[in-house]
Amino acid sequence: MGNLFIWKIFAGLTIVLFFGGRLSWSFVKGKRKKDKVASEIVKIRFLISLFVYFIIPFMLIFDIFDLQQFTAISTSPFAYILGSVGSLAGLILMFLARFHRQGDWGFMGDDSGDRLFMSGIYGITRHPYYVGAIFVGIGVYLTLNSWLVFLMIPVVLFVQKVIEKEEHFLESKYRDEWFQYTRSVGVIPWIKYGIYKQNDNNK
Repeated sequence: MGNLFIWKIFAGLTIVLFFGGRLSWSFVKGKRKKDKVASEIVKIRFLISLFVYFIIPFMLIFDIFDLQQFTAISTSPFAYILGSVGSLAGLILMFLARFHRQGDWGFMGDDSGDRLFMSGIYGITRHPYYVGAIFVGIGVYLTLNSWLVFLMIPVVLFVQKVIEKEEHFLESKYRDEWFQYTRSVGVIPWIKYGIYKQNDNNK
């Protein structure tokens, strides 16, 4: 596609905003607590960020080893447009999640949070930050017109496990308030879908 260079710039800027936003927010608001998070989860998250969200996309952008040409999906502009919209939506979700919570920010089930957020962006999806990160990843690979977008499948499965852990924690902490919230808000925006089945004995 003649405008591939422009899409590569867009994908590169998306990655810069993805990492730059996280680093700048950590600098201003402080890092999220990880005291009660399994070290394996933290390591996997780091490896995903490094390879899936950084190294491989930039290999595609600079076409190292002809990777972009070798993994191209099609010449149709549909993938580029869909990817750019998806990645932009993901960045917005992540920003709104951070902005809404401010300093009250847990990490993968860590109990640093003092309240259950149910309004704002949390009235659309229970996990806007995680969902946004997935949108960004899928969007970047589609913007780069690469079938390596399928690398996001194990990422989605990993995030699903993380959400399961976090939702079990939220269930034990907020009980009825949490159950009421899950009845009206799902994980996927505007879709009332839960990650795991609630324990009927706790209803």
